[in-house]
Amino acid sequence: MGYSRKDFPHKIATGLWCNDSATIFYYDFKVDSSRIRGTLDYTNKNWPMSMKTSVAKAHITKLKEEKKELLSNDLVKFGVFITRYFNKLKKTEWVKTKINHYNKYIKQFLAHKRLRSIKRNDIEEILLYQKSLNLKPRTLKTTLEVLNPVFKKAIENGIITKNPCSGLKIEVESKKEVILDPEEKLQEIVSVLYKVFEDDPFYLSLYLFAMQGRTKGEILKLRWELIDFDNNLYQVKKGGKSYLLQPNVKEQLMKFYKPYGWVYESSHNLGRPITNIEKQTIKIKKFIPKFTIRYMQDIVKEVQERQIMGVYAPAKDPEIEKKKVTIKKPIKIKPKLSIGKFAKK
Repeated sequence: MGYSRKDFPHKIATGLWCNDSATIFYYDFKVDSSRIRGTLDYTNKNWPMSMKTSVAKAHITKLKEEKKELLSNDLVKFGVFITRYFNKLKKTEWVKTKINHYNKYIKQFLAHKRLRSIKRNDIEEILLYQKSLNLKPRTLKTTLEVLNPVFKKAIENGIITKNPCSGLKIEVESKKEVILDPEEKLQEIVSVLYKVFEDDPFYLSLYLFAMQGRTKGEILKLRWELIDFDNNLYQVKKGGKSYLLQPNVKEQLMKFYKPYGWVYESSHNLGRPITNIEKQTIKIKKFIPKFTIRYMQDIVKEVQERQIMGVYAPAKDPEIEKKKVTIKKPIKIKPKLSIGKFAKK
């Protein structure tokens, strides 16, 4: 049923009126230049007049706030939103790299645009421009890695409904590095780990876990409750697969064992795990400049494949041997082992 302003002769408050029976309320107000009007029907509510008035006023207040937020969302510039997004992130090397990429390759195209106005073709134009500069596919992919989470956050905040990066992909050619003398490189890594973390079982065990195939994320989320020291098994998540706990890792873990909680708990933020290992990796890089967890795992994988195929390492280079560090503890590398869930005792 349609209503007009004249059907509501009784003014309740600014922008709010009711009919003679005080069962239906009519509102009519503006937010900026936008007009908002409608009715609230309380015919089936056995409420006193004071309650009807309070509920109607609260409804109008909510409508005004929603409209202001909507107008604000319409006007917000991409440059402002992404700056707020970056400011809330911890300034890791990864984040710094993404900020630099945005400033160098994206900012000039999107910073001045309203967030809601950005379409897929805007992103495609940026990628075409980058291709014209003969940038590598890895650089183009970084553009999507910068923009995707920003647009997802905008969707979470109700500013946009669709990610303009959706469906866009950059194929990066996989160039697997040929690893020469993997056995010697692995021996060098093991030596350096035991030297650098000689008196630090906390980080030595962490890198030994990584050496056996665990990702950084899996390692940092390990909990003491998921490690079965009696049966030499552990899980990276409750109810997940069980993996063999290697003796060299177990030996280091027992040096700082706790009955429960995060294995790699932060000393600055008790009750939470550490979030990055960049400083520790830099210590290793002083001896092995190319070192990363991925680099180490690739070498381990190559050694395992050679062992399976019966391929043995070539004769040792005397010059390489001179550079080696004495190994404090021996380590035996085995293929990753998944053996199901913990057996009940």
